[in-house]
Amino acid sequence: MARQSFSEIARAQTVKAGAVCVMRQVLDKMTKEEQTEVIQALENPDIPGSAITRALKVWGHDIGSSSVYRHRRKECSCDHS
Repeated sequence: MARQSFSEIARAQTVKAGAVCVMRQVLDKMTKEEQTEVIQALENPDIPGSAITRALKVWGHDIGSSSVYRHRRKECSCDHS
């Protein structure tokens, strides 16, 4: 059996089993059009995570910057494959 790479093992340690990604919860409350806008912003490295967090709060979502950053770094419980 092939040995797992260190990065695979370390990545598995960053995701809490059973935890639900707050960013995913917020996205699930949005229309498809809103989701598309937010996902494009998350994928755009020129838009700071802090700006995304503030914009989401203006839209009425209760989310902290750490949740946005964790999702952006793919360190949340979402399937980013």
